[in-house]
Amino acid sequence: MPGESPKYSTTELSFLKGNTRIMLTEWIPFGLNNIIFFSDKLEAGEEASPTLLTESIDYQPEESTFQTSSDISRVRVVDAVHTQFVEFITDVLFKETGGDVQKEEIGVHVDVSGRVTYGIKLNETLGQSEKHSFDSLSRVVADLVVDTSKVMDTVLNNYQKRLLSLVYAGVSRQREKFVVITADENEPCFNDIRMYMERPELNSEVNQVIVEATDAFNLSDETRVIFGTHGVIFITHNPDRYKHALTLYSLLNSIRTFQSNVFARMEMAIDNMDHLRTIISENAYVSVSKLLEEITTLSGNLVMFETIFSFVEEALNGIDAQLKNQVNLNEFEKEFLGHTNNEFMLETLKARVKDAHYILDGLEKEITYLEQLSTTLNEKEMKNLFGALRENTAHSVAIGEALEVLEAGIFGVYVLEFLNIAMETSGGFHEDPAGGMLILPLSFWIVVLGGLSGVYAGWRLIQWMKKKALDTFRRGVD
Repeated sequence: MPGESPKYSTTELSFLKGNTRIMLTEWIPFGLNNIIFFSDKLEAGEEASPTLLTESIDYQPEESTFQTSSDISRVRVVDAVHTQFVEFITDVLFKETGGDVQKEEIGVHVDVSGRVTYGIKLNETLGQSEKHSFDSLSRVVADLVVDTSKVMDTVLNNYQKRLLSLVYAGVSRQREKFVVITADENEPCFNDIRMYMERPELNSEVNQVIVEATDAFNLSDETRVIFGTHGVIFITHNPDRYKHALTLYSLLNSIRTFQSNVFARMEMAIDNMDHLRTIISENAYVSVSKLLEEITTLSGNLVMFETIFSFVEEALNGIDAQLKNQVNLNEFEKEFLGHTNNEFMLETLKARVKDAHYILDGLEKEITYLEQLSTTLNEKEMKNLFGALRENTAHSVAIGEALEVLEAGIFGVYVLEFLNIAMETSGGFHEDPAGGMLILPLSFWIVVLGGLSGVYAGWRLIQWMKKKALDTFRRGVD
């Protein structure tokens, strides 16, 4: 009907054939110390049998058994330079969901710059070995994104995991990776690869793996390339010819993706600071201790952001040197890079890192202000607390003294009653041999003086009991 958007069938329309490979690239903060720790953990450079690794921690090492989750990787180191890089092959032993049966052997390259590259050769998908549809490739890529994250989680140190958890808001298993897919042929095949941009049904097919196709072009050696926001598709019989250029381009895009996530998390930190400032000004906070805890968490996050940007800056300087010197780049790679916006992207990334330092400096000053404000609130709260304690103590002392007087009076009443009963029983009220005293009968004075003596005796008894209790308390404290 007129005005309706076109609807496309889910029928598989486009395929890759011959020597199909998938490469995923991501950037993780490494540097010299972390790569050395990484090499030591994998026992790189030593003659060792394949190692089973898990991210589980043995909290009871004295026990004879060690229970792990199903997330286990078998790792075989194939090449390493202790301070530069480690290459290994991992057999993924993770339990798959949805009833899919998969056999994955992934080659992994990790270097000091932070570049982490995962590569697989695609042998078969859904029973097809001669050609692979973009529908099936999208499923493979989605599964690889999660599985490769699990693999790295078993070998990264705790500090790197904390950084990734911060950047990806605690869901680092689903972190994005830049995808490069190479194959000998594509179907349908056109002399001009730009047909994949012009025909909507084919464009939607490739978008399944590179998210959004942005450009397509042919190179001089008949290599056909499709660029996307999150990946690139290479149709060539000689992918190794472009390996250095693809490495640089993938690394640059991986840093761009990582940096975007960092800035998103920084925006969340800024929002949290605004929220804390608001609840402080409106006295809407639950407690000062909870407030200080949130501020301390934000302060720790800012320190980690600063560390992350230092690693990013170092990696970008390395890429800048390679692009300027064009080390190891052949004429075909230079032609390929000529179609990219790598120089603009690199300068943008470097500018954002520089700007990030200014932002972090401002945020650190804001954190200091919030800490001082919270400390002032804490002191005010403590003063109010001590004032309330003073009032309660004074009130308690007054009540205690009144009770002591009452108890002494009650003791005197008991004595008075005892004398009254005694005088009544003995007939003392009816006999007054002394003829009275000061007009009043002697029995009256006996009762009155006896009652007062009882009050005094009760008061002294209470004071003695208080002294004894205090002495016992002091001995217990000492």
